[in-house]
Amino acid sequence: MTRVSLTKHQSFVSEIFAKAIRFLKEQSPNVELIVSYADVEQKHHGGIYQATNWIYEGKTDGEHYFIIWGKKTHPKSIHSKYGTDSQRNDWIRTNLDANAELYHTEGKQKYLMPLNKKMR
Repeated sequence: MTRVSLTKHQSFVSEIFAKAIRFLKEQSPNVELIVSYADVEQKHHGGIYQATNWIYEGKTDGEHYFIIWGKKTHPKSIHSKYGTDSQRNDWIRTNLDANAELYHTEGKQKYLMPLNKKMR
């Protein structure tokens, strides 16, 4: 599931989820599991997953990013632009931004929705 951002809708979000899952089952009958995450740093608490009986799997360990020129930047973005050694904070401070900082995310809440009866 990707970013459930529904501000104006006539149906409950849980109904929209149910329709999307039914559609997925019809279109991709071999899919056995949906995995989704609630990003607590974005003030998401996973309420829609709880309301629709997803299985709470726990919180992820989180990730690290770099704050470069005031912008949170993923290490993969830095690597793809600057190469192998560019993912070290000392390299970034020397070559890009002397004020760069390492930032650790809080982690996300992980939810599972089994699609076959064997997993339930």
